[in-house]
Amino acid sequence: MRLLIWQALAGERDEGDANYRRAMVDDLRRRQGEGEIADDLDPAYLQLALFGAALAPTLLAGFAEDFTGRPADSPEFLDTYREQLRRLIGHLRADK
Repeated sequence: MRLLIWQALAGERDEGDANYRRAMVDDLRRRQGEGEIADDLDPAYLQLALFGAALAPTLLAGFAEDFTGRPADSPEFLDTYREQLRRLIGHLRADK
């Protein structure tokens, strides 16, 4: 995670990495077409938001602890954060 953050802050971009990220968006588009993701969501922006959510505990570790009272690298925080993200993503489903 820290390497990804460092690359982003440095403005480093690799075409292979960009292709991989575009493939991630294409996968969300496919899943949207299959009804897993609500039609009113833009898969590209959704992927960016999910990346932000995944990076948040590393990038904003102090904020995470302030908000939750648990260190961002603790098993308790990580288990609860994982579960909360699972629930949040579940609310994005198209059939809701």
